[in-house]
Amino acid sequence: MSSALIVLISAIIGTNSVLGSHSRYSQLEHQNVEDNKDTVMRKHKRHLRHKQNHTHKHNHKHIVVEGKKETGMRKHNQKHKQKRTQKQKHQDMHLAFVSDCSAHQAWMATMLYHSAMKVGQDDPIVWLRWGCQSNSSAIDEKKLQKIYPKASVVDISGREYKVAEGEAKVLWIKPLAFETFMKSSKIPDDSVVAMLDADFIFLTKLRLDNLADRSISSNTTIDPKHHITTGAPDVKGLNGMAAHYLCCNDMGVPYILTAKAWRKLLPEWSKMRFDKNGGGWSAEQAAFAKAAKNVGVSFRVFDHFMVSTPRDPHVPEGWEWVKEALKTPEGDVCKNKITHETTRKLPTVFHWNNPLKANGDWVISKYQVPPGWKKEEGAGILDCEMSLLAEPPENLIQVARSEKDQLAAWSYCIIIHSLNSMLTVFKEANCPKPYNDMKALKVGIGWINTFIPDTEGTAKAKGMNFTFMKTCGEQYKCNRR
Repeated sequence: MSSALIVLISAIIGTNSVLGSHSRYSQLEHQNVEDNKDTVMRKHKRHLRHKQNHTHKHNHKHIVVEGKKETGMRKHNQKHKQKRTQKQKHQDMHLAFVSDCSAHQAWMATMLYHSAMKVGQDDPIVWLRWGCQSNSSAIDEKKLQKIYPKASVVDISGREYKVAEGEAKVLWIKPLAFETFMKSSKIPDDSVVAMLDADFIFLTKLRLDNLADRSISSNTTIDPKHHITTGAPDVKGLNGMAAHYLCCNDMGVPYILTAKAWRKLLPEWSKMRFDKNGGGWSAEQAAFAKAAKNVGVSFRVFDHFMVSTPRDPHVPEGWEWVKEALKTPEGDVCKNKITHETTRKLPTVFHWNNPLKANGDWVISKYQVPPGWKKEEGAGILDCEMSLLAEPPENLIQVARSEKDQLAAWSYCIIIHSLNSMLTVFKEANCPKPYNDMKALKVGIGWINTFIPDTEGTAKAKGMNFTFMKTCGEQYKCNRR
């Protein structure tokens, strides 16, 4: 494929970005689009230095809008003049993800950027944020660029919208924001666009040009007649790719389609919020599968794109590769703290979608990472005076009693060491020295976090504010205003 790949990474859990001035991101205005008052994007500050932009053919553009009138548009990168040759196997990619603007999301977004950097993803990644207010303390784009040089942030003015199932309302910013993005930008129809979730941790690069040799095609789908099972793997026309799930017509993120297919599917998907889709956290996912069928979009389903919080080692995910990696010393992430692929293949991403228990002493929920989901706004774990996370013993995988426990321990160490690696890089780049580099906070479940013994004395010896650490880490009061 010669077209650009645009990856949309969608976060649906409520979150708010932190650290830095929101003035760097212009608030987007509302615009009437067809029968809805859809939002449109305001042009964001050019996010790549000229020397970092090369061989990027993609014609993605950001738009400045005042009311209903478009007042400006320019190419995503004006310096991408060099044409790609047919001999280049690995195509350019443009990644993006959607979230709301709460503080809970900032650290996940930063970890995503950091993990992408560690696996060498080196493609532009845009964060599309839904409903940021003009007074929100949004994380500064420049801070993210120190983590991932090709990071950028674009705010979309979220609008009020109606749904049939109120408990699933927040999920619908995914199709609504993406539909706005696709309408506003001039992405060529033959470009490849993939949608992921923002609580993904990259384990290796996302690529489509090597799937003939490096993939796990799913052979256990419950609806094979609606999936592509023959021919070379490709994203073309109305044919795409997805990860294998045990619901929703076998499909879930990543969804990978051409821009043409997305433009056909998105209006159908967005309007399905007015229907009953089963409720709960999978409502929009179930609606996606229905919408795809309704408009004639088909998928090839793969197991290797993702592994998630392990429950059953036999679920249709990429655990086969993880099990093989664990047979080697390089695969023991608890001991070597290497969270990306080395000598053995790993799935593309780890999806941190549920609380995780490695054993009775080591459990974690993403919702409890400071500042906490739906808690008081503040930088939380990204604060320069907040500690890193306590690390489990190096033999956590080795002492696991079963294969399931072994995979849970591997997953726990992927999370902890990915977070701590990100926090170290982030603080080194953005915090005055000395910053808090203590590995002391044990994030738990049931809204209980604790610090390891002797943290107070160590914090005082290092000149850290233990009172703030305890208030933020254990009580979720991280706002310094």
